[in-house]
Order: sequence, then structure tokens, then C-alpha cells
Amino acid sequence: MYVNNSSAKSRRIFTLFHELGHLLFHTSGIDIVDDRIIQHLGGDERKIEIICNGLAARILVPDEVLTNMLSGRQPNREAAADLANHFSVSREVIYRKFLDRGMIDAGEYTEAAKEWEAQLKPKESGSGNYYNGQHAYLGQRYIDLAFTRYHQGRFDEGALAQYLNIKPKNLPTFEAKFGGGH
Repeated sequence: MYVNNSSAKSRRIFTLFHELGHLLFHTSGIDIVDDRIIQHLGGDERKIEIICNGLAARILVPDEVLTNMLSGRQPNREAAADLANHFSVSREVIYRKFLDRGMIDAGEYTEAAKEWEAQLKPKESGSGNYYNGQHAYLGQRYIDLAFTRYHQGRFDEGALAQYLNIKPKNLPTFEAKFGGGH
């Protein structure tokens, strides 16, 4: 299971539970930011995507708790922001729950989702050092374990490069800077 670390933390958490659903169905999938792609999927594939989204949403935002927290509140963008903050999910997850409950219509959901997407800051490209980023993303313990297993002959250089997401020719430099404790 892979999660895009350039996504917001709340999106990565949602993706983990969504992908858990795929594991339970013994299927694979790529979690996409835009739910509109589901409309173009066929039959079982579409059903599974909807179920996986629903599983993630129910785990992260339990229906009964949401119902209690909505008591006396209007299902609007302000409420979505407050509830999203409480549950540590995106506003879109909360709004999707509103849509699924018939509390808002599809047009309002789509309009809000577009507004929120436009508010996301574009990532700066080419900033930072790729290998420092890999070190931060993978963590020293993982890197140490990978190099230890490689030096024990458990897998070859190609596998090590794949595990570290580094080109094989750059492994010696990466190891000299971060690796393995040898």
C-alpha cells in the first residue's frame, strides 16, 4: 500500500482506510482526489470504490457521533469546517457525508469541493534535495534495516534501490550519507 506524501495528512489517513477496503476485497486501486472519476467506472469496480470510500468515511467520522454533533446545526460549509477540524478529516469528507444523507444537493457538494480545491496552495517544484527528502520520508530506522538486509544478502542492489526509491547508481552516495551504520 502506497500513500502520496504530498497530499494533506487528512487525505493520507483517508487513503489508508480506503485502501484497507481494497485489501478486504482483494482488489487494488489508486485513490484519486476527484470523486467524479467514479462515474466513469463500470459495474463492480464502481461499487467497490464507493464502498471503500464509505468504509473510510465511517471509520473516520462515525455516523452516530456525526448525528449527535450536527444536532441544532445547519449542514453548511462552516459546519463542515468545524466538524472536519474535530474529526481531523477534510471538509470534503464531511460534505460528502452531508450529501450521502441528503442534507445538501450534488451541486452544492461539487461547488464546495471546487472552492476548497482552489484554496490548496500549489507545491513548489524542484525545491529541496531529493535524497534528504527520501531520508526524511523513509526514516533512519527503515534505511538502516534496508542496508543491513542488503549487506546480509537478503536481496540484491536492484531491490535495495527500489525499497529506497533511489537509482542503483546513487546507492553508494546515499549509503555514505545516510546508510546502514556499517
